[in-house]
Amino acid sequence: MFNLKWEKGNLLVLSSEGEKGEYFPVFAEELIFLGLNKFFKFPTGIKEPLLWGKDVNQYVEYYKDGELVARIKKGALYKEHKIDFAKEGLVLEPIDIKKLCEINSKYLDDLINEALDYIYMESKRLEKEGYAYVVSYSGGKDSQVVLDLVLEVLSPKDVFVVFTDTKMELPETYEMVEWTENHYKKIYPDFKIYKVASPFDTAELWEKIGPPSRIKRWCCNVYKIAPQIKFLETIGADTFYKTILVFEGTRAGESSARSCFERTSPREKTFREINIRPIFGWNTFEVFLYHFYKGLKINPLYRKGFRRVGCSVCPFASHWSEYIIQKDYPERAKKFLVILENYAKNIGKSTEEEIKEYISSGAWKSRSGGLGLETDVSVDIVRDGTLLKATITNCRESITEWMKTVGNVQIISSEDKKLSGELRVGSEIIHFEIKKEGNKHFVHFSNVNPHPVIYKKLENVLYKSAYCLHCTGCEVECPYFAVQTFPYVRVNSAKCTHCGNCLEFTDKGCYVAESYNITLGGGEKKKMNLKVNRYYTFGLRKPWLEGFLEGGRDWFINNTLGPEQKKAMNNYLLDSELIDRKKNPTELFELLSKLFYKDRDTVWQVVWVNLCINSDLFRWYVQNIPWGKKWTKDELVNLLERFGVKERTAKNAINSLTNTFENSPFGEWFTKKENKKKFFKLGSDEITIWALGYALYKLKDLKKWKGTSVKEIFSLNDYGPYVWFGISKESFTKKLLSLKDRKIIDAELVADLDNIHFYEDITPLEVLKIALKNE
Repeated sequence: MFNLKWEKGNLLVLSSEGEKGEYFPVFAEELIFLGLNKFFKFPTGIKEPLLWGKDVNQYVEYYKDGELVARIKKGALYKEHKIDFAKEGLVLEPIDIKKLCEINSKYLDDLINEALDYIYMESKRLEKEGYAYVVSYSGGKDSQVVLDLVLEVLSPKDVFVVFTDTKMELPETYEMVEWTENHYKKIYPDFKIYKVASPFDTAELWEKIGPPSRIKRWCCNVYKIAPQIKFLETIGADTFYKTILVFEGTRAGESSARSCFERTSPREKTFREINIRPIFGWNTFEVFLYHFYKGLKINPLYRKGFRRVGCSVCPFASHWSEYIIQKDYPERAKKFLVILENYAKNIGKSTEEEIKEYISSGAWKSRSGGLGLETDVSVDIVRDGTLLKATITNCRESITEWMKTVGNVQIISSEDKKLSGELRVGSEIIHFEIKKEGNKHFVHFSNVNPHPVIYKKLENVLYKSAYCLHCTGCEVECPYFAVQTFPYVRVNSAKCTHCGNCLEFTDKGCYVAESYNITLGGGEKKKMNLKVNRYYTFGLRKPWLEGFLEGGRDWFINNTLGPEQKKAMNNYLLDSELIDRKKNPTELFELLSKLFYKDRDTVWQVVWVNLCINSDLFRWYVQNIPWGKKWTKDELVNLLERFGVKERTAKNAINSLTNTFENSPFGEWFTKKENKKKFFKLGSDEITIWALGYALYKLKDLKKWKGTSVKEIFSLNDYGPYVWFGISKESFTKKLLSLKDRKIIDAELVADLDNIHFYEDITPLEVLKIALKNE
């Protein structure tokens, strides 16, 4: 929060001036570990730090009185560290901690008082019946400070201090838990740390689900959040904790991703949690200074050179932490390294050198799909109008039990290997039949509302039934404790409100199914010559397009865009068919600029159709990301890479896409931003009949059709109104009849007839001319 200045005696001082930086204290143990004791002279076995350090990309720099006295290149798994520079013969004295605290007391008191006020105000503001106060304690420096601050404000009787044992912690962390419990019991007799853990062995699930990654981050929910919430459910049975206020030690300075968090963040991690971050703006030095100031024990792992405390092998851990673990705790790391080595072999790394490079570089941390994993479970699904058919091989759980999360289930007939019944979703009744033959289940849903959300929920029921390992990951998403997954699946129909949280928290509604999925769009890596970086990270923004429609050719002279923004906009206009190669406005521009004042929705939807046809990026998106899909930027970048696009290019392209959704009406119709990280590709029935007519005649030209059918249009996966808009069949049919009334389309949609005929004298532009006359 404050800047730092140097004072004599190797002291860092908080200041409103000076430099910013994440400085940490350096102890004798770290210097000895690195071999810097060969260069420096210092006493060993002392409690106080000797130097100050900071991480600078691949290096660690060490400072005394503001002077750089050593720099080492960090090691990694299978890679040794290197001493890049060290000042020989340097004599180091222990830092005077008492003096350090004295000269920083004013600023530190300001920090502490602000944090205490924040805790008090937020706890009172969010105080409600059915809420639980939790301090998420990890044994690390940040959670230690937060725990101490919270206990200054709230009574230990009102707070659950929870240590979630992932079974991957290092011995010193368990020692810290015991020290902390003993320390606070002396001050607060009612103090208690609740120790909770998942029922699963960590390495076992790594093997069954696949190594967790920064994209497939199933581990936190399974090993941290789920045990915590299940524990609260158990002890709070009478209180019924619907929402949990979690005081945690997350800080903005830890990473660029965390810097984007809010200090108070509702439901960022799970549906039930509100995360409260008292020291969010603190820097690393301020955190350690608090320890010195209050006389708190520092986890010995920091004395060894660790920058964070947590799981011994983690996709978010630094190469540096992994290096120290491999050196000092080889047995603890070994079983997870064996799993990673086997995974590397399964994806084609054949030599020892290739395997070690794959692991040491952290490439495993970006795993996004099931390549390299083996399972005997499979799910094959076919949509056909109002029918949904599936074949599941080696189904692990009850299909009808998971169906209860969608609606009310009634079994009509049940035989030895066959049952049938009805699933009531609101006022709709979906008929189902399930047959079992050998190791296969054949599932048939009929009379399904073809809206993408209903389809998606039923599909996820099938994935959850097939792949469920009872990991408890989806239990934490239920706000009413209606779902139990361990040791078997049970859905309490009396509590379930069919909210869909347990079905939609991840793409397939199941961490295991998601982990085995090869790509978001399915299939193996595809090589395509995609030109997706035409927009220079910029999205198509509402003021840009509407400014052009109002200003025409003059807009190129009068706009205030930068050089790359102009290039991006030029390509958007080309792909939208609003200008030609010479920047001359087209006939389509003339029509849309007139229609713009009467029907802006039609204008934007026509532009969307043309982008989906002419732009590699938008065409790729609508053809490969299914309706009802929730996604993050990282997931789409990874998928684009599987289509042969380089990482940097893919990142730029996805930035363009997300920026478009955030700054245009497309974000209301076709992909909504759900929160800071996730987007939701949810189609729309709010399509104008004129945009639909334009789309149909564009489709006619693309397919060289004279006629088609509703069924054929909804079976397409490359072009067409469903691919472009995600429109429901019911809405599509109603609008089709409106187009028929206006003599734009000839359609026979009576009884068993399902025919659509195009008029030869009507073109896409003619549809818009008719629209101008009718509006």
